[in-house]
Amino acid sequence: MGWQAPWVTWCDTGNREESTIVLHRHLTHQRFTLAAIDDVIARGKRQDWAELRKAALADRALLQKILRVCEAHIADPYAQRYHFWKHYAERHLT
Repeated sequence: MGWQAPWVTWCDTGNREESTIVLHRHLTHQRFTLAAIDDVIARGKRQDWAELRKAALADRALLQKILRVCEAHIADPYAQRYHFWKHYAERHLT
């Protein structure tokens, strides 16, 4: 299948002969903007999270961006995805 951009996930449409590419909103390039990080955390699947994790471990500034995104949602006790990523970023920044 070749190289895939980090913001692309493959979804099974039910038809084994056909797959669709799902692009996350705000992801029109390879950089993880704040909006792109927010979208991956909120709507991303396991593969999307794995790509964000890989990029974050390679770039300390990305961990700072993740913290910034999560701070906006941390007051909501039900926003568990953001709580997870906040703790993950904090742990890897220390």
